[in-house]
Amino acid sequence: MSYRNPRFFKEDYTLINRSFQAAFGAAYKGAQDYYDNIEKEQEEYESNVQVRSDLMKQDIANLEGLAAGTKNTILKTINQFYSDATRVDTGDKDRLGFFAKNLDQERRSDIDLDEAAQNFSAAAQPLNILFANLETIDEKGGLNKSSDTYLEYAAVIRAARNGFKGNISNPKQFSFSNDGNNFDMNIRIENPKWRPGDPEDKKYIDVNSKLLATYIGNNNPEDLKKYKTAYSGENGVLESIKGDYETRANEMFAEGMVPPTSDGVLITPEKFLRSSVDEYVNVVTESAKDKPGGESMITDIFNNSVDFGYSKRYSMLTEASEDNELLKTLVDLAEGDTAENGIFEKREIIADLLETKHNDTSLNTALLNKLGITDTKGTIEALNKLKDGMVAEKIYKDLYGQSLTSKYRQADPEPEPEIIEPKKPTQGEQDRSDLSNYGLDRANEIGSFIGEMGIEAIDAGENFKGPKVPSLVDSNYDYYDVEEGRYNDAINKFKGTKVDTKDGVRFIDEVNYDPMSKNLMFGYDQKRGIKYQVQKEDGTYEDTYGDLPERTDILDLSNPDDFKKLYIRRGIEVSKTGKDARNYKNDANAFVMGYAKSNLYRHLLDTGTDAGDVHKPTAKSPFGSQGSMHRYVSLVAEQDPAFFISAIDNIANNRELYDRLKNQYVKYRGQTLTVLDLMTKLQTQNL
Repeated sequence: MSYRNPRFFKEDYTLINRSFQAAFGAAYKGAQDYYDNIEKEQEEYESNVQVRSDLMKQDIANLEGLAAGTKNTILKTINQFYSDATRVDTGDKDRLGFFAKNLDQERRSDIDLDEAAQNFSAAAQPLNILFANLETIDEKGGLNKSSDTYLEYAAVIRAARNGFKGNISNPKQFSFSNDGNNFDMNIRIENPKWRPGDPEDKKYIDVNSKLLATYIGNNNPEDLKKYKTAYSGENGVLESIKGDYETRANEMFAEGMVPPTSDGVLITPEKFLRSSVDEYVNVVTESAKDKPGGESMITDIFNNSVDFGYSKRYSMLTEASEDNELLKTLVDLAEGDTAENGIFEKREIIADLLETKHNDTSLNTALLNKLGITDTKGTIEALNKLKDGMVAEKIYKDLYGQSLTSKYRQADPEPEPEIIEPKKPTQGEQDRSDLSNYGLDRANEIGSFIGEMGIEAIDAGENFKGPKVPSLVDSNYDYYDVEEGRYNDAINKFKGTKVDTKDGVRFIDEVNYDPMSKNLMFGYDQKRGIKYQVQKEDGTYEDTYGDLPERTDILDLSNPDDFKKLYIRRGIEVSKTGKDARNYKNDANAFVMGYAKSNLYRHLLDTGTDAGDVHKPTAKSPFGSQGSMHRYVSLVAEQDPAFFISAIDNIANNRELYDRLKNQYVKYRGQTLTVLDLMTKLQTQNL
């Protein structure tokens, strides 16, 4: 068969090699074209990615007023997007070079790239809008405060004005992130509704692009313009009440006579105007009860136009509490606040309750819970009724200021001028006045070393209320040094005078004061066989005889507690028991606060000393090892934030002083903040 007789061919060993060379030569040009084409595609792709990246950069280039640090944060995100979109993970194929690059790169489609650019624009747009309006927007008086997100938006605006610098507790206030084709920004603000004792995870709010867009939409300045038109415009609330009042008043007072009521009480034009206002408020309030949240024009008026200070609001609370036990509970809590830890926490909460957005049930409930109020629903209803009364008072004042009532008085008889004899102060009032002024003298002695008291002498009278603290801030900002004449006077005020010590009442033989450390030292010489006074268990003193050792006392006048301690020890002419003793001690708080307010600027600059050298404050070391007056600053900021705000506003035109103060550090409720950061915090809390 065929296998039995096979055919054999002569082998040509070059044939395969010649065939391969021919095939490779023919195919090589095609491969080169292939790789050239891939390289071209690669260049086009990277160009497309670059175009989208440049468009993103153009978006933030239009952000007028955007802080350099914030812009750099966004630029880093854009650069990271470009890097990710063109990144190649070759693994162990590095040796293959460009060939591996094109095998392993996962290119994004044009649709993906367009989507990324659109998502970036959507994330940046709210920020763009924010900075575009930053110079013209007025977060304190240019927005409708009835907005549910007003406080949060105001906090964002202030953070933006501060360049999103944050603070020690919130160092990274702004971030911009990228996840594939998705972009988003985040602004971390302090929750303006957070209070000490609330959950820590609620202390900050993370505002992303969508939330910022919501804030902007909910707080359109045009909303406030609409409200103002509705309140004081041509056909607004004031004009409506005015027209109704004049129509009815023209009839009632047609003859120029004021008619009496059935019980003989005179109906004056003023009383009639008040009744007209009350009627309007009651009608609108009743009609709003069925609305979600009870929102009404009354709510808008309270939130935007009732500009009463805390004193006026508290006075109205006190008056209303006479007929309402729930409100009386709030007054009792305020009056009974003993300022534990140096903070009038209950008074601050009650101040918040009187100023919070009208009908803000959730916030009011949280505040009442902190006070331990069980009937929160009833108390909120009472507070809302009180706030309705504040609205009525505001409307009345606005209308009364238009002289509405004067024309209905032409027939009133001209009253005889009443001569009021000045009321002679009672002996009790006079004694209290004398005691307070004695205490003021003792406080001035201490203050002569470290600053002026700025507290007026106290006159006795029927309205006597004790020491008066200054209402204006002393603009003097010299610090550390004490004038030589004043220093000698201060020394002489103490030398040879009596002070209470643990060894009894002693005469001061030596006085030394270091203005850097604020240490005041008293020296007492050894005394033998002398009569001196020793305090008994009941607080009174008795004469005794014996020897007194040589000793020294050192007090740190940078510490308000030592100020009070020395004040008490100097009150040796005051009985140590009874009402006089209590009143004398009670005045100490007012005197220390008065001193702290009078010298606020000096105290902000006086950060103390380190080993005898003037301390230079930094973020990590804001206060010196001794002599820093920051505790007095903290006292003012915590107990009277409104005064602190006005004090800083007061120096806005004094550029030199303002520039020196704005970056100084303040300790506020466990936080260390710059003056500007604290202003932002306090203003947000007190809007």
